[in-house]
Amino acid sequence: MFLLVLAAFGCTWRGLPGGFPPWQTVYGYFRAWRLDGTWLKVYDKLYQWVRVGGVLVRHY
Repeated sequence: MFLLVLAAFGCTWRGLPGGFPPWQTVYGYFRAWRLDGTWLKVYDKLYQWVRVGGVLVRHY
C-alpha cells in the first residue's frame, strides 16, 4: 500500500498518512526487503504477470 501512496503523492517517510506504523518501522521493513532481494522478486513476479502470450500488456 505504501508504494502506491508514494507513487501517487511522492511523500517522504516521515510524511506517511495516518494508519501506518511509525515511519521508522515502515522504512526498516522497506530497507530489509531491499537488501535481501525481496523487492526484486516482487518486481520480477509482477513483470511476469503482465505478460500474456509473450506480449507485454500495458494498462494505462
